[in-house]
Parts: sequence; structure tokens; C-alpha cells
Amino acid sequence: MTTAPVKKAGQAKWITLLLLGLLVLLLAVETLLLAPPAVQTPAILLVIMLKLLPLIFFFRPIQQGRPMSAVWLGFLLMLYFCWAILGLYEHGLAGKLAVAKAVLIGSCFVSAMLFTRWQRAVLEAPAADI
Repeated sequence: MTTAPVKKAGQAKWITLLLLGLLVLLLAVETLLLAPPAVQTPAILLVIMLKLLPLIFFFRPIQQGRPMSAVWLGFLLMLYFCWAILGLYEHGLAGKLAVAKAVLIGSCFVSAMLFTRWQRAVLEAPAADI
């Protein structure tokens, strides 16, 4: 084996983390923008934490290079993707944000799966081949 899977796994890892960070940011901004005016700040912060906490837990394991964490992230992203697709039927800003969410979630999913593939190749390869 060459160093190509090592390089590809590293690139996919950082792309996954970048896309995951952008997704977390988009979800937080979306919650702030679409919150009804009568809702108080503590309630908005609670909703933001409930939306973001499952995603935030995946930053550290993926940064450490654990491919199974990326697989579990993929499962979670499928749920967020379904949620984004349902949002496409809304009009105005909510629909436009749903398009951005769907694109970000899909990109993050593909990146996470490629990271898993290449990282497993790196971890399962004999040390002499790397």
C-alpha cells in the first residue's frame, strides 16, 4: 500500500469536520432566524442545544480518526437529511435554508463515508506497507 490512503483519509477527515462545523453553524443560525418573536431566549437556546448536541459529540472521535464514529455520524445525518427534505416544502427563508441544509448534510455524509473507507484501509494495512 502507498501513502495515498493515508493522505486521502486525512483530507476526508478535515473536510468532514469542516462540513460538520458548517452544518452546526447553519442549524444554530436557522433556529435564531426562524424563532417566533414571542419566544424567550432560554427556550431558543434549549432548542439550539437539542438540535446541535448530537452532532457536536462527533467532532472529537472523528478528529481522533475513528472510522466507526463516522459511520454512526452517517446514520445520524440520514435523520437530519429527512428533516431537511421535509423543510423543502416550506416557503420563503425556511425553504431556502432547507436547501442549504440538505446540500450540507449530503456533502458531509459522502465525506464521512469516504473517510471511513480510507481510514479503515489505513488501519487494516500492515505497518510495513504504509
